[in-house]
Order: sequence, then structure tokens, then C-alpha cells
Amino acid sequence: MDIKIRYKVILLIMFAVLSGILIYSPIAQAQYWVNLPPYNTLWPLWSPALSPINDITGQPTPIVDSLAPSTILPVVPGLTWDPSFPYPWLLYNTAGSGLAYYDPFTGVNLWPAPYLQNDIGLPQPIVLPDNYAGLSPIDYGAVSWLTSNLAIANNAFSLSPLGLWPAKPGWYLPPYTQYLSPLDILGPTLAAGIVPAALLPPPIIPPPTIPVLTLPVPTLPVPTIPVPIVPVPTIPLLTAPVPIIPPTISIPIIPLPTVPLPIIPAPTLPVPTIPVPTFPVPIIPAPTLLVPTAPVPTIGVTTAAVLGFFIPF
Repeated sequence: MDIKIRYKVILLIMFAVLSGILIYSPIAQAQYWVNLPPYNTLWPLWSPALSPINDITGQPTPIVDSLAPSTILPVVPGLTWDPSFPYPWLLYNTAGSGLAYYDPFTGVNLWPAPYLQNDIGLPQPIVLPDNYAGLSPIDYGAVSWLTSNLAIANNAFSLSPLGLWPAKPGWYLPPYTQYLSPLDILGPTLAAGIVPAALLPPPIIPPPTIPVLTLPVPTLPVPTIPVPIVPVPTIPLLTAPVPIIPPTISIPIIPLPTVPLPIIPAPTLPVPTIPVPTFPVPIIPAPTLLVPTAPVPTIGVTTAAVLGFFIPF
């Protein structure tokens, strides 16, 4: 068998196994509770009177889609639960005041409870646990509490001011003639302490185990081609002394430019001629001295023959 065909067969088998797991995985069916707006409190899906079976879907469907103060219940009392409380609340219609609820500690009051609204009266939904839909009504006391307290709650509402219905024409009258009993709300199965089978988690069907064919993958030998080793020839290198030639750097002689200097003639300033004053020099006549005249003696000249020259006397 070709390798590509084998791989395609393996992929098809793996796809079939994954498809079987998805098909036979358990799918969540109807649960015990559903949360309703605007306060996110829980409504019972296990009650045949409050969540009858839908003819089309075959699943329990609440008789109301919200629990706003203006909601009108087709049957009373309704039931809602905050899982942080150990008991549920029972809801009633009033004559023009909206819904009312019964609490075993605070009595009958207008819906909702104060903590379900913020400071300006807007809804403040509660935070539900992750497993709220699967909380069993038997394990969490809803069945036993209803059995013990439903008649007390109906009587308390009938005697409260909110439970009085005036006989004035035009007022809305609820479409019921009596309050629901524990058997009406719980149904015969839950009243007997048994959770209806329709609300139980579906059985876990293990996925089919399809044997996976493990085909060996052929290992093809990789041909090894010998690579010839060619020796690299060794060429002897000639080592010759390298003469050291001092570098001769010729410095170019750049003639300086001769810039002729301009000959600026010296300015000739006129020299003023100041006349020299002439003073008259007085002429003093020189005295005339009388020199006595004496006769000059005449001196004869003899020849000195001995010395060889003439000596005047």
C-alpha cells in the first residue's frame, strides 16, 4: 500500500473516533432551577404548577418570564429563591400594588426585598453560584419547607392589608379561586420525596472504543553518497625580506600671493610763516689800544757743520 493512502486511512479513523466522542457525549438536559430577571432569583423548574411541560419542546417552562414588581402571576403563590437563604419566598398578587412576598421572619411585604434594589430603587441582581441550576430541591430543603409553611404563608397573606381585595368594580381580580397546595406546587413525585426522572442528569454513556489501526511507517534508507576527499595542495610560500623604503613626502611650495600695497600720498600741510621780530642792535665802537712798538732783534743763522743740519738760532 502506498504511503499516502496509509496516511489517509489513519486520518479517516481518527476523524471517526472524534465524531463518536462528540455524538455520545452527555448533553445537559432540564435542570432544577432557572434564574429570572430583573433580580436574578431562581424559579423552580421542578414544580408542575409553576413550570408546566411545554407541548412543543417537552421541557418545563416557567409561567412568567420575569419577576418585576408589576408582574401578574397566573396562579398563586409563586415561588422564588436566593440560594444564600435557607428557605424560598412565596409570591402573591395584590390589588393594584404589584407583587408581594412572604418571608417567615419579616412577614408579608411588597416585592422585592430591600437588598435587591440599590439606593435609587434600581434592580441589584444577586450573584449566583456556578452550580445553581443543579441544586436539588430536596437536599436544600425546599420540599420540606413548603410542606410545613405553605398553609401559614397563605393565611398570613389573606389577613394582611396587601391581601384585602376591594369589591369596587373595575379592580383586577386574580384568575384563581384558591391558593395552591403543597401537592399542587410539588407534584406527586416530589411530594413523595422523589426527584422527577425528567430533571435528573442524563446517564453518562461512555464513548465507543474504536480500535485504531496502527500501521507501521516504512523507513526508507537514505542513500549515502561518498564524497571524495581531494587533498589541498600545499604551495610553499617564498619569504623574502621586504625592503624598508622610507617614505618621501614632498611638501609643495605654494607661492604667496603678492598684493600690491596702495601708495597713499602723505598730506602736505601748509606751514605757517611767523615773522621774526627784528630788534636793532646797538653799535658799540671798539676801543683802540695802543701797542708799544719795540725793535725786533735780528738773529743771525750759523751753520752747525758738526751736526750736519741747520739749526736756526
